[in-house]
Amino acid sequence: MRTVVREFRVPVEVGGVRIAPGDLIFGDVDGVLVIPQELEDEVIGPPLRRRERRTSSPRPSPAG
Repeated sequence: MRTVVREFRVPVEVGGVRIAPGDLIFGDVDGVLVIPQELEDEVIGPPLRRRERRTSSPRPSPAG
């Protein structure tokens, strides 16, 4: 039997969770996280900015 694509790039619901095109989906053995596209910067932005500050700031030398 062949599969027929009826629609794509449309919202779907899986396990009672709505997933829309453009949403970010992260999953591992513990579960799945869906970040709606409209909240992406609010959720992902702060940790990325913290990481950027850490990597761009000079590190103290081990000698003191």
